[in-house]
Amino acid sequence: MNSIDWGKEYLYHYTSFEAAAKILASGKLIFSDVKRLNDINESCGPTIIYAGCSGKEIIECENILMNYKQISLTMDVEGRRGFDIPAMWGHYASRGNGACLVFDNASILIDIQSESRLYSDQVSYSDLETPNEITYDKQFKESFAQFINRAKDKLFFRKTEDWAYEQEYRIITINDEIKALDISKHVVSIILYNRDHEDFLNSVEYVSLSKICPAIRFYRYAPGFIGGQGNLYGLDNNSIKPPIVLNYSMTKGAVEENQ
Repeated sequence: MNSIDWGKEYLYHYTSFEAAAKILASGKLIFSDVKRLNDINESCGPTIIYAGCSGKEIIECENILMNYKQISLTMDVEGRRGFDIPAMWGHYASRGNGACLVFDNASILIDIQSESRLYSDQVSYSDLETPNEITYDKQFKESFAQFINRAKDKLFFRKTEDWAYEQEYRIITINDEIKALDISKHVVSIILYNRDHEDFLNSVEYVSLSKICPAIRFYRYAPGFIGGQGNLYGLDNNSIKPPIVLNYSMTKGAVEENQ
C-alpha cells in the first residue's frame, strides 16, 4: 500500500470531495485558464503593456496568451508540510469537507520535464503592487510567443506576499493540445480532515474514495493550535482513533512512528 515517505518532499492538491472523486477516478488533473486565478492582482491574467502594437495586434497577442493554462499545487517548504495549512483546507477543500491529494514530487517532475509543452516552478512572492506587469515592445522584433516564453517566470510565477501561505507550485501548458495532467501513477496518499466526533471509517468521503483507490493509504489531519503544526493520523487495524501519530517535520530522518 502506498504511504508517505517522510524523507521526501511532495506536492498537494486541495479540492472538494466531488472533485477529488473525479480526479482519482479519471487519473487526470484538468488545466485551468490562467485568467481564473485567485490573486486580485492577477485575476485578469498577467498585466502586459503593449508598446508599438495596433489594436488588432493586441487582440492577436491576447489570443496567444489565452492558450496558456495552469494547475496550482501546494509544495513543502522548510518547517511546513504542504498539507498542514488550515486556511487551504478552508478555502479549497470545502471547509474541511473535501480532501488533500498527495503526489510524488520527483515523479511528476520527470513527466513535466519530458514534455516540451509543459513548464513548472514554485511561485515567488513579492510586496510589489503589480508583480506581473511587464512590457512587450514590438520594436525589438521579437514575436509575442517568443516574448511569453522568455518572460514566463515573471508572468506566471509571481504573486503578492498576501498569498505566500499557499506555498504554491504551478504547472503551465503552452497550448490547448494538453488538456490535463496524468496523475494516476503519482498519487501517494489521500488526506481527509479530522472532523470532531465523526466515525471516520464510515464517512461518505472515506468509503467512496477508498473504493476508487483501494491501494492508497489514507490519513486524517487535525490542525494545531494558534498556528502550530497539526497532527496527522494513519489507519491502524481499522481503528477509528489509531495510535499512530506521524512525525512530518522537514528534518532529516523524519519517519512514521510506532511502526
